[in-house]
Amino acid sequence: MNLLDLVYNQNINLQNTNKTDCIFMLALKENLQNHVHSFHAAAIFSLAEATSAQFLINTFKIFENTVVPLLRATNTKYKKPGLTNIYAKAMLMNETKEEIITQLNNKKRALVTIKVEVIDEADFIIFTGTFEWFLIMNA
Repeated sequence: MNLLDLVYNQNINLQNTNKTDCIFMLALKENLQNHVHSFHAAAIFSLAEATSAQFLINTFKIFENTVVPLLRATNTKYKKPGLTNIYAKAMLMNETKEEIITQLNNKKRALVTIKVEVIDEADFIIFTGTFEWFLIMNA
């Protein structure tokens, strides 16, 4: 699945990035701004959620057509306004890739928690969040 093909992500102009360790980015445009002309919280959250999903796709490519991911829970913290283009990076929390693969193979399901950081052009963290995904193997 190509997340950039989803209509919602096209509407917010979600983009790939070459910034080190980052997956996606958003350019600061008027349609994504709030009342103080920084990124709207919903736009930042959208970037973070899409990044967590793409991280799952990248990390567990071997299950691409056999696992259904469902977002189960999130925990977010906004740290400062996003006044420039923003970028998101992701990492596994709590378990290793190998442990999760073992769970999927043995139990046909797994919970995966992904930490996402959204940074600005100066590499200041403007948002942190965890995204808990429930992965279910297809029959």
